[in-house]
Amino acid sequence: MDREKILATLRTAQLGRQFYLLEETTSTFDALKQHPPVHGLTVAARRQTSGVGRRGKNWESPSGGIYFSTLLLPDLSPADAPFITLLCALSVHRALDKRLPCGIKWPNDVVCGGKKVCGILTLANCADNVLKSVSVGMGINANTLSFPDELEGRATSVRLETGKTVDPNKLLCDILYELELCLQGDRAALLEEYKCHCVTLGAQVTAHFPDKEVKGTCTDITPDGCLVLQTKDGQTLTVGSGEVSVRGIYGYV
Repeated sequence: MDREKILATLRTAQLGRQFYLLEETTSTFDALKQHPPVHGLTVAARRQTSGVGRRGKNWESPSGGIYFSTLLLPDLSPADAPFITLLCALSVHRALDKRLPCGIKWPNDVVCGGKKVCGILTLANCADNVLKSVSVGMGINANTLSFPDELEGRATSVRLETGKTVDPNKLLCDILYELELCLQGDRAALLEEYKCHCVTLGAQVTAHFPDKEVKGTCTDITPDGCLVLQTKDGQTLTVGSGEVSVRGIYGYV
């Protein structure tokens, strides 16, 4: 990545206009906190030594990936935070789908050929029933050629799938542009677009609660970003991404 090329390529009004590129950091989430909170503030790094995934898991940051975090200061309520997560996934899908066929695994993984090509983490900061900010972290396997043993067969990259080297500056700018458009778009239309590309819809999934597992079919995604699960015995459950993990989707082709 090249900071000057990114700033010259940006098509956004706000996202990424305050941009920092680091050679190495613990995580771009950590680096984001080192700057005054400005809407669209973006920090990218060529390497992360302690990337953060969902539920505090380590996010592997192999060479060739694009790793960045963006700060959003939306004029929304805390109840809207899960929908922002969906919009982040949709923005990446829009940018990547121009390069290779892909889908969205609810709520925010982008997959290709049954393998993850992008992971997204959103952290909401709420106080006094106000959504103060949302920190969005993204890791895109752009030009990655190999993965740790535990990710073999579960992860892929744009380069591995297409055989072409990706311009990381252009891809990062495309994602920020699409995210800015999504944040300004019609919510109902965006939800329908998300559903069209969500490979979880209609799939058999397992919801992992702290005290039990529930198997069923994903029948819908609600306007607030939750998954609707229909069990074999006819029960309908609404599942929030912060409540459970949903597995069983990476067979998507």
